[in-house]
Amino acid sequence: MKNIFKYSSYTLFIIAICILLKPTFFYAKGFIIQKKLKYEWENSIEKKQINPNNNLIYPIGKINVSNLNLSSIITNGDFKKSLQFSIAHIPYTSKPGEKGNICLAGHRDTFFKKLEYIKKTDVIEIEHLTGIDKYLVKDIKIIQPYEINYLYESDKEILTLITCYPFEYLGNAPLRYMIQAKKI
Repeated sequence: MKNIFKYSSYTLFIIAICILLKPTFFYAKGFIIQKKLKYEWENSIEKKQINPNNNLIYPIGKINVSNLNLSSIITNGDFKKSLQFSIAHIPYTSKPGEKGNICLAGHRDTFFKKLEYIKKTDVIEIEHLTGIDKYLVKDIKIIQPYEINYLYESDKEILTLITCYPFEYLGNAPLRYMIQAKKI
């Protein structure tokens, strides 16, 4: 009986260590990939050319919101992979530097966590190959996941950011937090 308790304790200890190490592993992996993406983005800027290099994801821009101390690479390619490691460009919408509706998505508990503090009149900077565009936040809404009309192409130069909502929700959040900004 004493041995069973001893081995059960060891087993539970190993399981607890694994549970604690899993988030650390994902954080470290994300940190390393962000550094790699930042390096690739700097090379793209230097060469004035985006280079997918047959990668699943590749950088196409950078977002900065100085009031929130938010700065991250924007990636394109496999959308689900992009969301794991960066702020992702939503397929079939305008890309950074193009006219129209640039739509970006990010997880509420990582890259877009700070968006819960964004305010109307905050400025969002989008860096692309040919420069930096500035957008003024005009609208902040909580919407249903099926409300995709905000992703439609536009003749206006706008930026749409989307993340899950509520921010502190555990599991798959039922709503979306949507920010729209107008180019200034």
